Amino acid sequence: MSIPPHWIGADLARAWMSGLHLEIGWIAKVCALAVLAGGFGVLVRNLERRHKSEGEREAALRESERRFQDFAESASDWMWEMDSDFRFTYFSNVEAEPHLLDLIGRTRWEIAGADPEKDEPWRSHKKVLEAREPFRNFTNWYRVTENDERYVDVSGKPIFAENGAFIGYRGTAHDVTEQKRTEQRLEAAETLFKAILDNAPALIAIRDRQGRYELVNKTYEKIYGVRNEDIRGKSIYDIFAREHADIIMSLERRVLETGSPVIEEQPSAPIGDEEGTLLSVRFPIPNASGEIDRVGTIATDISARKQVEEALRLAKEDAEDANRVKSEFLAKMSHELRTPLNAIIGFAQTMGQEVFGALGSSRYRQYSDDIVMSGEHLLSLISDLLDISRIESGEYSLHVDRANVAEILRDAVVLVDRMLAAKGHDLILEIPPDLPDLNVDIRSLRQVLVNVLSNAIKFTDAAGEVRVAAETAGANEILITVKDSGIGIEAEELDKILTPFYQGDRTRRAAESGTGLGLTIVDALVAMNGGRMRVESQPGLGTEVKLYLPRYQEMATPKVADPANARREGTNMPSAIPMVPESAGRRPYRK
Repeated sequence: MSIPPHWIGADLARAWMSGLHLEIGWIAKVCALAVLAGGFGVLVRNLERRHKSEGEREAALRESERRFQDFAESASDWMWEMDSDFRFTYFSNVEAEPHLLDLIGRTRWEIAGADPEKDEPWRSHKKVLEAREPFRNFTNWYRVTENDERYVDVSGKPIFAENGAFIGYRGTAHDVTEQKRTEQRLEAAETLFKAILDNAPALIAIRDRQGRYELVNKTYEKIYGVRNEDIRGKSIYDIFAREHADIIMSLERRVLETGSPVIEEQPSAPIGDEEGTLLSVRFPIPNASGEIDRVGTIATDISARKQVEEALRLAKEDAEDANRVKSEFLAKMSHELRTPLNAIIGFAQTMGQEVFGALGSSRYRQYSDDIVMSGEHLLSLISDLLDISRIESGEYSLHVDRANVAEILRDAVVLVDRMLAAKGHDLILEIPPDLPDLNVDIRSLRQVLVNVLSNAIKFTDAAGEVRVAAETAGANEILITVKDSGIGIEAEELDKILTPFYQGDRTRRAAESGTGLGLTIVDALVAMNGGRMRVESQPGLGTEVKLYLPRYQEMATPKVADPANARREGTNMPSAIPMVPESAGRRPYRK
């Protein structure tokens, strides 16, 4: 057998070349050693490769675990595990939620304080666990603190060992507390809305742009004999006659076009033979995008109110007609009574003056004086009735002109001079020489002053004092004050003294008679002249009547007042209202 020199070592080659003769056994040993050395190297290299592969796998496993841990810690959900008795053994996010540690070793229903034998949701959930079935989205709650309740949405799957034995469950949980609370608030709001809707006495309906019903309330159902579930989706033309439906749709189109509520009175849909009136408020309802796609209606049946209004209108017309007839009657009768009364007074005065000779007995003269006094008193009453009738009927005309205050006051004093003398009163006039002129009807103002002065004289005991003053009040008014030292007026009577025919406490005023129209006429005439009146009084200390009247101004445009709309300052008397010339037209006074 020939062995090439490069297969053996240099020394062996040299020995071979030198003719040395090797034993076969030794050669075999050398060969075996060489083979063993080569195999050991292969084994070492294989071991090195295997060790390197296991290290890489361990590093990859550690990296996978770190990646999983990072995902678990950063996720909004968390992982959990429970044992075969369904008790929790692990939670992934205890660092963020330390309270989860308190849940270890407890079942889910123990944490919730529920009884799975009695509470249906928990009974079903426990059956799923006992059947070793996976589950998804089971919502339950647990309490962290007394005031902190959490809702979680849980999903899980069973875990089995390699031999098939059941180990427990593993899964995820998601905190849905805010979502659940929002749902609860929404549910509460819907419950409240439904309660209000169904108990409201008004008819309530919601329709889309085409007039199709989406919702009606119980009142609507009861009145029109429909059901919410049956009417939903139907057109208003399916429910009502076209004539009535057209009216409703025209109103709802206005809401859709303008985007604003529409309030209208409309005829109600006839029910049998009955028709009525509805006061409806139709309002826009926008969708989530802000576009108006529905119209809501709240309607109240005002048929009874309309009937009452109509009855009141007719009654008012009847009352006005009756009042007009009464005023016309009083005006006519006043004229009819004044003519013979003037004759009676005139003849009595002639007899008292014994123009055609002596009457004989002195009693005849006394009787004639009584006739004159009674006749003048009766004439005064008739004049008051005539004046109030003319004012109420709007036939009392004014001629507004420039007037001197001092002259009008002096004229009024002359007309009450006899009354002053009879009572023995002192009359004090306080009129500054530079007092501006008035813008009034002279005749009516003279009558106002005579009435006020007459009251002051009548209700002041003998030898009393009546003071009359005039002054400017602000830039546009003249104030005329009539103050007496008489019996005064009780506070509770001040609000009543303008009522026609009201005469106050008769026990205190029995000595003086009258119609109770004096201040009523004064109030009306002052208001018609654009002024206002104020009365102040205290029992036993007298009464003060203040008349505020418009000053004359060259550039002023006089205006007329409707005393029915006026209110006096302090009590219920008319307030100042500018006047217009009579030629410009007057609104008639109505009491």
